[in-house]
Amino acid sequence: MSKASLAQRNGHADSKKAQQKVDSGSELDDLIRKAQLEAGVKRREVPGLQAPAPTATAVTPEALFGNWTDTYGNTVCVYSMDAFNAQLVATLSRPPRHDINLPIYSVSMGCGWHCGDAALVERSDTQLMWMFPNGNVSTWTRKGGANRP
Repeated sequence: MSKASLAQRNGHADSKKAQQKVDSGSELDDLIRKAQLEAGVKRREVPGLQAPAPTATAVTPEALFGNWTDTYGNTVCVYSMDAFNAQLVATLSRPPRHDINLPIYSVSMGCGWHCGDAALVERSDTQLMWMFPNGNVSTWTRKGGANRP
């Protein structure tokens, strides 16, 4: 085998190794993020709010629907994109900025939901508390204080 073909083969092998490192780095980041969220869920205890539940059925999609105000001054509207499936979206509005649309999806940890990067960690009839991987918390308060399921 010539030196050129050997070098080419090694270069290909090196690029495969580099890609595997990138893939494992992404997996590591995902594992770290998951562990951070789980730790945050365990340490959060606020009087008057329900403790996080271990299953995705802890909070129904219907309990998320409606109009909210978050701690960052956004108006948040939660609705379903599909009449047959609970494909939830949260639209965050704060003029003059353009609206931000974030997917809300079911997960098996915490209170069972993620919105963008945040995990739902606690809830009451009128509030939802979302924790980000860095530990920041956004509290959504239902507009009008109306009770929902």
